[in-house]
Amino acid sequence: MQTIIISALFSWKDGVDAASVGAAHKALAEFARDVPGVRVCWYGLNEENRTSSVYAVYDSPEVLANLYAALETRGRDIMAAESALTQLVPGQTFVQGSKQSLDELEDVIDGWGLLRFHTDTQGDTHVGL
Repeated sequence: MQTIIISALFSWKDGVDAASVGAAHKALAEFARDVPGVRVCWYGLNEENRTSSVYAVYDSPEVLANLYAALETRGRDIMAAESALTQLVPGQTFVQGSKQSLDELEDVIDGWGLLRFHTDTQGDTHVGL
């Protein structure tokens, strides 16, 4: 197994409230949970700082690719809603996995501006959630 972990921090756009952001993140989390191999997709809100976070764990690079393909074909409205309300905080979005896994996802990582952290020395010990 080549587990991939993503942790993303979002800032809220002007005029956006917590209920709207929460609903958008919840829709994405529920969509992701229906994709085989998505182990976890959680979100949290920080109303005081007008930020939110999403944490997701995937069984493999293929699962992440499948999720993004599904979002492109069936979930565009979900991504559009989230993008209308939030934006990724530069330098605060991380992806973790084996070097090989991250190399397979290079286009996604570069496209989203993710910071890479590889875990080759840990083997699969980080899988025990």
